[in-house]
Amino acid sequence: MEIALNNGEYEAAGGTLRTVTGLEEILQRVVYRLKARRGGFPLLPDVGSRLYTLPRVPEKQRQSAARQFVREALADETDIRIGAVTAKEEAGVMRIAVELRRAEDSALVTVEIGGV
Repeated sequence: MEIALNNGEYEAAGGTLRTVTGLEEILQRVVYRLKARRGGFPLLPDVGSRLYTLPRVPEKQRQSAARQFVREALADETDIRIGAVTAKEEAGVMRIAVELRRAEDSALVTVEIGGV
């Protein structure tokens, strides 16, 4: 069980902090790990991803780099399997879509990296 986040802020419910469990908890953790910059936490150097570097990767190598960066960021998430990973640049924003599977559940997570 984790405390729910909404746009990076803790979410309140009825005078207390709302919590998440199950698939919602996993998805929240996945989004956090994909958006956080790897190496940005001195005491947790392996937390986060290198997706923020994707705009500097040559276009022909972006798809394979995106898959590598996602797998690296989610290596500790043993309850899920990573399916397709796609990276597309649209209007100066890099969008990375990640298909996730867990037992009978599946979900699509999309993160954006601006300033391309």
